[in-house]
Amino acid sequence: VFYVFRGADGNPVHLISETWDFPLMDLPIGTKIHQTINWPRRYRHMSYHTGQHLLSALADNIFGWDTLSWQLSQTGCYVELKTPNISNKQLETLEFKANENIVENL
Repeated sequence: VFYVFRGADGNPVHLISETWDFPLMDLPIGTKIHQTINWPRRYRHMSYHTGQHLLSALADNIFGWDTLSWQLSQTGCYVELKTPNISNKQLETLEFKANENIVENL
């Protein structure tokens, strides 16, 4: 899976190629396929996703900020929090608490 987004009906759509012009195929039920996983990319995405959950939980627990949205892209993970602005001190607090949770294996 190269990219995931929500379709007009709200359901996830999985693009399965890095090229946007990938032809759609109708595969009969029971067709055997071979799939490989780009493990470094997969591990990086799992780490981003876990980090997003940790950051969102801390932002909510410490500051009461809901997570409005998040996106995992080729250039990183983006989290939109419900706050008009974030101070450097608040960022430092989130960073410290996230690292503290990681070290304590919470």
